[in-house]
Amino acid sequence: FMDSFDADSRVRQAFELVNDKLGGANPLYIVVEASHPNAFKEPDNLRLLRELQDWLEAQADIGGTTSIADYLMLVNYVTHRFDPDHYVLPDADYEVRMLVNQFKSLLGRDILRRYVSEDFTTANITMLTRLSTARAFADAEKRIMCFCRLREKSETTCRVTGFGMVMSLGSRHLVSGQVWSLSITMGVIFVMIYGMFL
Repeated sequence: FMDSFDADSRVRQAFELVNDKLGGANPLYIVVEASHPNAFKEPDNLRLLRELQDWLEAQADIGGTTSIADYLMLVNYVTHRFDPDHYVLPDADYEVRMLVNQFKSLLGRDILRRYVSEDFTTANITMLTRLSTARAFADAEKRIMCFCRLREKSETTCRVTGFGMVMSLGSRHLVSGQVWSLSITMGVIFVMIYGMFL
């Protein structure tokens, strides 16, 4: 929709400013689902989230990402008196559980629910993107899903969602629907004219 505005339009310039200075104007989400409860209290699965985030942040059209792993690293850092060596994910399950409890007491359950389900089987990675066209969203989804399939474990699956994906899918359906209805209309008109002038 930004292509509808002239390059010197205030709306277009404001959009570009947000894209350049704030990491992107259009959010996308990767939902990572596991097959068993408390999967995202396990260090290996948290490291999987961080690995996905590191790859995403290396992409030119993605400005930044956030997940439960970031918050747990932050809580670990704060509870160890801001020691830079502790701005990491812990290696032991019990340490992760302790950080989750500290997270709930420091930041509350509402923030926690944005990034992980109650039973810790589903985690959400939020990312800001500089994407603005339906084709760009579709291409980004393909790239992200290819990387996710390479990194997924047997018990985890990923999917990309968000308003941008809805816009992209709606645009593709609209175009294919218009082509299909135009083809049917032309076929019906051809048959009618053929019958009239036979």
